[in-house]
Amino acid sequence: MNLVIKLVIPFVLSIILIIVSVIGMLYFLEEKHQDFFSIKEFKSVNLTLDKLIKCDTKLAEDLLHLISKDPKLKQLFKSRDRERTFLNYYQTFLKYKENYGFSHFYLHDVNQTNFLRLHNKGYHSDHIDRKTLKRSIATASSASGIEFGIYNNLTLRVVIPWFDNETQIGYLELGKDFDYYLDELSNKSDTEFVMMLRNSFIDNEKYLKWKEISSNKHMFKKLKNFSVVNSTVDLKDKKFLEVLDQDKEFVNREVLTGKDHFHIQSKVIKDIDGKDVGKLYIMYNHFSSMQYILYISLQIFLFLLFVSSLVFIYYFNHIKKIDNKLQKSTKKIEFNLLFEKFVNDVSTTLLEHKNFDNSVDNVLEKLAKTLNVDRAYIFRFHNNFTNMSNTNEWCADGIVCQKENLQNIPTTNLEWWLEQCMENKPIVLNTLDDLPIKAISEKND
Repeated sequence: MNLVIKLVIPFVLSIILIIVSVIGMLYFLEEKHQDFFSIKEFKSVNLTLDKLIKCDTKLAEDLLHLISKDPKLKQLFKSRDRERTFLNYYQTFLKYKENYGFSHFYLHDVNQTNFLRLHNKGYHSDHIDRKTLKRSIATASSASGIEFGIYNNLTLRVVIPWFDNETQIGYLELGKDFDYYLDELSNKSDTEFVMMLRNSFIDNEKYLKWKEISSNKHMFKKLKNFSVVNSTVDLKDKKFLEVLDQDKEFVNREVLTGKDHFHIQSKVIKDIDGKDVGKLYIMYNHFSSMQYILYISLQIFLFLLFVSSLVFIYYFNHIKKIDNKLQKSTKKIEFNLLFEKFVNDVSTTLLEHKNFDNSVDNVLEKLAKTLNVDRAYIFRFHNNFTNMSNTNEWCADGIVCQKENLQNIPTTNLEWWLEQCMENKPIVLNTLDDLPIKAISEKND
């Protein structure tokens, strides 16, 4: 394994680890942030809902007390004039319906018989059997609370006894559908809602009638324990519905459904008697927030990848140059070691053989094989360097020996070569093209 691989692979792995760690940390921190934010949002919604109900209760009580003192209304009521009562007070009902969302306005006799519904003039004279009215009768004072309406829908009801001087003549009642609160809350917050009623409190006939007249009838779903009666999200995921159909409370539970990533808290819905009649699920969807953090993470990833690529290219080339130098140095060291070994072998060979020429031939053979060449010669100069002769030669298999043809060769035309030899300079050539310009004679010969 060369230096490039040894250094680059750990570098690449380190960069990948850094990128994954940074993105993982960002995702973890965003998850924690969403947990904190959802809890804060749940608390805000719960406080807002409780505040709205209290505020509406007080608003209804104040209006009913004010109207109960109106002598004109008392006179119309005593004379049983429904038509004029409706004409005189219908606009008051419309004002409170438009501004505050009140959907029901009743005038009852002391015997719990309805005298007039301002929200439905044609329907009257029926017996009213509701808990808020019964409580007002029992306590002889105002009563308020959440209970079921005629269609099994939940309604905030406020009832006060109605007196003429000190004689009770009837009861006044205002009502507001609980669905109105969900619409108002969903418009004011980033949360979604699912309202469910316990099946044990639901009258099937009334439930179906409610579903028929409700604007949210596509949301009505009957489950094992609860029935969905209102939802600001489209509930198609069966597994998600199974999660919501449980009795256990949700504090800040994460639930995935399709592309949505909800944090959910449940709020028990209790009626005027304090009975657990249903559940309100407050859901904060942080899908868009997680999409954003993934988008940021992708940008960080691409940026780090780009910077890492530049650093990688720079260091790869730099390390490659260093590695090439090291490899060349290594080859030189290896060659020197090999040559030293060769010298030792030559010394041993020359010492062991008594026949000098045979020893030299053996040395040439080892030298040629060490240098991986197919010929090795020894020339001897004579006549004052004017001639030279081949005294020893080794040839590889298949190479014709030229020793006999290389005797008394004149050196007059080999000036550069002779000069190198006389100065004991090594001549290392791979091809004749490696000869210098002044060695023109050597090239020609």
